[in-house]
Amino acid sequence: MVPVIRAVRDKTDAVISVDTHLPAVARAALEAGADVVNDTNALRTPGMVEIVAGSGASVIITHSVGGPHHHVPRPTYGDVVKEVAEFLRERVEYAQAHGVPPERIFIDPGHDLNKNSADSLELTRRLDEITVLGYPCMVAVSNKHFIRETLNALRGVSLLEGTIAVNTMSVYQGARLVRVHDVAANVQAMRAAEVLVGLRELEHPQHNM
Repeated sequence: MVPVIRAVRDKTDAVISVDTHLPAVARAALEAGADVVNDTNALRTPGMVEIVAGSGASVIITHSVGGPHHHVPRPTYGDVVKEVAEFLRERVEYAQAHGVPPERIFIDPGHDLNKNSADSLELTRRLDEITVLGYPCMVAVSNKHFIRETLNALRGVSLLEGTIAVNTMSVYQGARLVRVHDVAANVQAMRAAEVLVGLRELEHPQHNM
């Protein structure tokens, strides 16, 4: 991963995010030029919060019950949205208590991570209860299983339209980053969504005659 990050950094000043819960990987990626640590273990791995705090990097704190590579059989929630919000609030407070400034913190409710499709749909419907926490919210729903189930789509069938629908609904409720596979189509859709929710003005407004 390090050679790839260095090569990308040499060619662009674009934000580079590394997806890891391992402190050694995070350190190497940040030293190579990455800007963001996307931690699906929510800074629970010993040593990770210190690396983030000391590096000047931003961090995406993601909800998952078990963390990466830890299977949680049939996880159940009393109220998935309230429990995810409380988890993220606690982890954000932990990050700040260990020296990560609030302006460098992002949150992700973790669609489909230790959650069934009903849970992920409920998070989508009530995402405003997550975004109200006040930190930029990322949704990583691209091509996920709950979207496949909403479309009743077989394996191999494109989930692009379903992904765009969920991303658009999420932006309406306050999400400010979307993590996607089909970049070009989602960029166009999110540009439209930005105008629809008032995040961006029309560049060349014209009056119909």
